[in-house]
Amino acid sequence: MSFIALKCPHCAGDIQFDIDRQIGFCNYCGSKIIRDDVLTANININNDTAVKSSIELAKEALFKGNIAKSREYIEKARLLDNSVSDVYYIMAICSRANPEKEKEFVDQAGACSRSFNIFSFNDYKAFKLVRVNFVIPNRTSPPMILETTVKIDGIEVAAVKGGNTTIPLLVTPENHTIRVDCNCMLLGGLSNIFSIIDDFDAGEVNSLRISTGTGDLTLVKGGKDNNLDIQIMLKLPNKTLETGGNFVRYELSFKGKLVIKAKKGDYLTIWLRPGKQDFTITQVDKKGLRSSTVCQTLTADMIEGNQYEIVLEGQKFAIKAKDF
Repeated sequence: MSFIALKCPHCAGDIQFDIDRQIGFCNYCGSKIIRDDVLTANININNDTAVKSSIELAKEALFKGNIAKSREYIEKARLLDNSVSDVYYIMAICSRANPEKEKEFVDQAGACSRSFNIFSFNDYKAFKLVRVNFVIPNRTSPPMILETTVKIDGIEVAAVKGGNTTIPLLVTPENHTIRVDCNCMLLGGLSNIFSIIDDFDAGEVNSLRISTGTGDLTLVKGGKDNNLDIQIMLKLPNKTLETGGNFVRYELSFKGKLVIKAKKGDYLTIWLRPGKQDFTITQVDKKGLRSSTVCQTLTADMIEGNQYEIVLEGQKFAIKAKDF
């Protein structure tokens, strides 16, 4: 267990706060202190050494591809001090499967009052994760998959019930070991657990699919030619077109489907198909009303790992590949 020394907000007595259990008790008045008390700054924590240590451990886990462990360490760092930008940049990386959540953490990092320069904005931009889609099929005849547990390099990353499901796995682009345990229903209503252990190179493979035979399960690997989603970084313009409205943000849509809402000047991590893509950028005002005149379709050749910027050229938008 890990402890930090705090002062009680009620009587100023000493508290030994258990970081792992996220609870503590005042040695003098007996008051119970929980995680929310710390996060809402009811307690003044000045323990930079512990914060730096947690961030370093989170960074180390991140570079080893252990996203779950990195998230665990960085949550401890945020518990100790929620004003350090390094914390939120790592949290953004850990949330890369959810662009809205990732953007929220990046915004929080930008609003932080200090940094330890352990994991900076440049580190955030340079860090690369790839998405490997793990596909669980749906079968109406035995063996029918009832429940599946997935571990990457010994760490459980997913546990789902039923079939017909695709799980996005975020991993570093290198070799990993995957273990899949499937609880299946057999003929006669009996059940059995099938286990698959295999290696895959996330730099070459972007899909893993369970294949169900008559008596066993195998893992099928799909390569880059499967045309699955890739990760793209995109920066939005710092201003909007002057059209008489009080426009404050943009909306991006691909093939008619809204992908993300973002403010002027934001940079985004999005997932989409590689190759030439058409998408629509629309200005939105404070009331949520979309501009009827600024709704433009742009075309770009999306290549994995590239960074793009939408710029204003006169009264029109343009998209360009850019290192930012």
